[in-house]
Amino acid sequence: MKPLAAIAPVAILCFGVGETGAASSDGGKTGRNCPLALAAYQAADQAILLEFRGDETRSFRVVVDGLDPMLDGYVFPDEAGEGELGVVLDDCPEGDVTGNDLSQCRIWQGPMLASGADGGTAPLPGHHQPASPYVVMQGLDQALTQSALFVEAGLPAIEFEYLSLYACQE
Repeated sequence: MKPLAAIAPVAILCFGVGETGAASSDGGKTGRNCPLALAAYQAADQAILLEFRGDETRSFRVVVDGLDPMLDGYVFPDEAGEGELGVVLDDCPEGDVTGNDLSQCRIWQGPMLASGADGGTAPLPGHHQPASPYVVMQGLDQALTQSALFVEAGLPAIEFEYLSLYACQE
């Protein structure tokens, strides 16, 4: 299995992780933080890559090793006011869509949380704030494994509890 950074068609500048857990260009010495908008996260086995797109829509893409196409994702406020939710979609129609249309292309939806080295969770930082060391997306691994895309591609089951910050996109 080749690392996703080798197959993901985006320019990624690797950064070290400083004391705060935020990525910095010199291994954490200057404190230059990577904003969430440019953060890239990966699973420990590098089978899953999550890259924020840098735009104001708080969108991201999910790249899965061995799976084509890439999946689209979005972060949005929880209507109950309890943080933010994430959604991962595959091949959704564009333009005016109904709730039924979205349910047909939705692979996962759930809380999207930031986590630190201590394992505690908090809401995701703002778009231009420093990215957290980890992102927790409970159930994403199971949803992907059970999706028609995974089954049709014959991909093995995946398991991860969190995705780790590994790069800042430039």
